[in-house]
Amino acid sequence: MKPGYRLTGRVETGELAELYRAERGDEQVVVKLFHARTTDAAYARELAETARALNSVRTPGVVRVLELGLAHRRLAVVQEAVAGVTLGQAIQRLNTREVVLPAPLALTWVVELLTIIQAAHDAGVVHGALTPGNVHVSDGGQLFVSDFGALRALDAVPALKKAFGTRGRASYRAAEVARGEPPGPASDVYSAGAIAYELLTLREPSAGRAAAVSTRHEAPVPPSRLDRRINSRLDPI
Repeated sequence: MKPGYRLTGRVETGELAELYRAERGDEQVVVKLFHARTTDAAYARELAETARALNSVRTPGVVRVLELGLAHRRLAVVQEAVAGVTLGQAIQRLNTREVVLPAPLALTWVVELLTIIQAAHDAGVVHGALTPGNVHVSDGGQLFVSDFGALRALDAVPALKKAFGTRGRASYRAAEVARGEPPGPASDVYSAGAIAYELLTLREPSAGRAAAVSTRHEAPVPPSRLDRRINSRLDPI
């Protein structure tokens, strides 16, 4: 990895890696620094392959990996920084204030999210682990999606898959992914649908139910039944 990055603050610490804000000159970035025990060459190769595939995507909503390398024998992934909050943080703030997101804005974000996902699919990249935590809302209100390729990289390392493969928010995980099967484009559509439901209702679609609800056999409570301000025409979506 090229030298010169200066860490300016830790964002969070996880069992897989630590997340830092960093800069090099005027460039603001985010550095994901893996622990020594979770650093693996196969993981890095899969991330690098995904990053190369996404180079052809012209949709601005993809958070790009700028560099991969080693820092003190730990895998370091440098990616674009998005000034703003995650969708998860935005939903949490709305819940705290008991404020409902206007349906037109929620649907605008859903369409924007689907546009980003479709562009990645066209490049042969499936996310597989979409949650409100890796969908970012910029200060200007634009959506960006990070962590493309992370699930595929995890699956490439049996030890890491065993330790971390079932982590994360089950409400957004398609049933086939929950079973340990490789995700496909439909898996991302499922996750986007779960995010859309929560944007409209501020509730996770499987709250109080078994994880990975099969939409072929059962459906969550229609949004209009949870909030009368939501037009019932949105329920089928």
